Amino acid sequence: MRVVQRLPQTVSSIEKLIREPSVVLAEVVTGALSAGLEPSRGILVVGRLIQAVIKNEFITQFGRELTELRNEGKIPQDYIATNQDKANLIELMQAIDEGVTEETFRAMRMIFIRSIYIDSSDKEKMLAYQLMMIAKQFSSAEVMLLSTSYRIKLTTLAQYGAMHSANEWLELMAIETGLQLKELVAIAEDKLIQKMLYTDRRLGDKSGIHQGDVSRLTPLGLQICERMVES
Repeated sequence: MRVVQRLPQTVSSIEKLIREPSVVLAEVVTGALSAGLEPSRGILVVGRLIQAVIKNEFITQFGRELTELRNEGKIPQDYIATNQDKANLIELMQAIDEGVTEETFRAMRMIFIRSIYIDSSDKEKMLAYQLMMIAKQFSSAEVMLLSTSYRIKLTTLAQYGAMHSANEWLELMAIETGLQLKELVAIAEDKLIQKMLYTDRRLGDKSGIHQGDVSRLTPLGLQICERMVES
């Protein structure tokens, strides 16, 4: 049995796909898995189906947002007029094609969109490209950690006290991000330190953090957060 035969073939089926894409995808996946395919081939087919749906959702969402922004006059009609604009868009499209996570896509999308605002300068567009190259490497946990740090940065830091213990910081971020486990926070933290988006730990045993800024964002980390976090 060919999997393609299980794809929507009628108008009503297509309408259902538009209304309930996740439900239709589940039906197609179930069909593919129960079709008696050789295991490795079945996994490949299902994986491609899921990737195709995710990519389509990303592109559709992005297209609708661009249309709304143009209609509202926030971005120009020819928002990819310059070579830098085109390079930035290509980078975003390649990221989608390579299968980035939803959180990473949203971060890159916001960086791109802010680079094409009516009042964006050529320097801003060039900076956006560099920031998108960094964001492209993010895991979902890294995006969650950065977004939470930025939210903390914008709040009254006094409410978090004079925190200087790395372990206390990990426990706080595990709760604030929703990651729940401080070990998951530590893995993302280490990657963000390597990317120079977080300040490093203090003391010889790395048990401390710089007192006074619980967010731990470096100037580069703050720059990328200002552009990727949705307001």
